[in-house]
Formats: sequence, C-alpha cells, structure tokens
Amino acid sequence: MITLVLGVSFIFLQFNGFSQMIAQGYYFTGPTSSITLSYIFLIAVVHILHVVAGLISLLVVLYNQIKGKYS
Repeated sequence: MITLVLGVSFIFLQFNGFSQMIAQGYYFTGPTSSITLSYIFLIAVVHILHVVAGLISLLVVLYNQIKGKYS
C-alpha cells in the first residue's frame, strides 16, 4: 500500500513540476524550448508511464490477494 501511495504521489508531484516549468515559460516544444528541456520533459513522461505500469501491476496483485488467489 505504501508503494501505491508513493507512486501516485510521484505522479502528482511530477505534474505539479510540469505546471511550474510551463508557468515560468519553459515548454516541450516551441521558440522557448531547448533540447535539454525537451529531454527533461521526455524522460519524465517515460518515467511516469513506467510508474503507471507498475501501479497497474501492483493493483492486480493486491486485487488477487484480497480475492484469496495466493496461498
């Protein structure tokens, strides 16, 4: 359960960070972007997808545990 909470918290905080970067005028593409900023956004999005896949797997395992499928 702690892993689930930490994963969701990470995703929430990452989107909060994206909002702050955009508010300061840093974008993924466009005239104010750079290859470094685009790379940071890209790596963060890939990591978010990785965490989401892990959370889905964790939810499946928790569901099966509740249903008593594991001994």
